Amino acid sequence: MNIALYGGTFDPIHYGHLIIAEEIRQRFLLNQIYFIPCAIPPHKDQKHITSASDRYFMVTLATLSNPHFFSSSAEIDRGGPSYSIETIQFFRQQLGPETKLYFIMGVDAFLEISTWKNFHELLTSCKLVVTSRPGLDLQTAIKNLPKILLDYHKGLHFSFHKMNSSSRLTKIVDKGENVFFVEVTEIDISSTLIQLRASMAKSLRYLVPSAVEEYIKKYGLYAKGV
Repeated sequence: MNIALYGGTFDPIHYGHLIIAEEIRQRFLLNQIYFIPCAIPPHKDQKHITSASDRYFMVTLATLSNPHFFSSSAEIDRGGPSYSIETIQFFRQQLGPETKLYFIMGVDAFLEISTWKNFHELLTSCKLVVTSRPGLDLQTAIKNLPKILLDYHKGLHFSFHKMNSSSRLTKIVDKGENVFFVEVTEIDISSTLIQLRASMAKSLRYLVPSAVEEYIKKYGLYAKGV
């Protein structure tokens, strides 16, 4: 089994997240991707984050139509700050050593990985799939890998995968890399943009799945004064 974990605040989840996940699923021939909303993000201001239950329900609604996508409340159930290494260890225990486990993250997060809890254990617990983000060049990131990361792992094996010139999603063959840098279709949608539009009662169509938009409207998420 090839399984990926995709963690994040997801406040809210949007089509940018879903497009990235589907492209990674196709290219790595993944059987399942678990979307894991965090309980308390260690690197973000907690005062302006929507409740964990609302974010989890939105993730569930957004992933229902894809038989390969699943929502997980693992970090919410654990409570406290959501540390990725603990989540990876949890899934490793649940899935067993024979499962090939990937962890999807954006290049912006990867460049700050040395600030993560026990970050040096991540590469021995799973494989990282680092995706491109609008305005951040993957090749530059590779050339400027955090020195502290390299100091911990002298034998790191990286690979870089560009988008096909015709935008065809070519298969990525795992040759034992620790980290895969993967160019993906860059859809410049942000949760901040969606929150702003929702606060102004503007349409969220084509930014989030319709069920997520309906949920946001029904419960007044991101409305001014809330």
